[in-house]
Amino acid sequence: MSTGFYEEILCRGLILSACMKKWGKTQKGIYMAVILSSVIFGCFFHVINLAMGRGALLEVVTQMVYATFFGVFVAACFICIGSIWLAIITHALFVMMGTLDEIAVGNKFTGHVLNLNYSLENALTTILLTLHLFLYSLFFCERLDLSFK
Repeated sequence: MSTGFYEEILCRGLILSACMKKWGKTQKGIYMAVILSSVIFGCFFHVINLAMGRGALLEVVTQMVYATFFGVFVAACFICIGSIWLAIITHALFVMMGTLDEIAVGNKFTGHVLNLNYSLENALTTILLTLHLFLYSLFFCERLDLSFK
């Protein structure tokens, strides 16, 4: 659960907030801040898994894409609600569900499991399942204009 806490404090609490301060709270500023903080979260923080041998290239690239999509969703929630706690709890639950999945399918829990059977079909399914979250979040961000605050 600490992963959700630290990543959200850094990505949403610091990076997103700093970007919004720099680019303003207009619709364009919000989009730029949300996308940049989400790409940093999705790509930078998750490419480490490849370097550490925690996943094959296809797995890690897939994780980077869906983590970016998830990052946009959590950033939109953070902006709308104005509290980091929903982002932290949502992230922690997301990580816990992945951990429970590893345990439920009979893997020995190691924190990160290298799945040698990961296929392009698995990657595309994962991305398509999280794509709706990304698109909804972008639609939601389009409705936000905080320039009056």
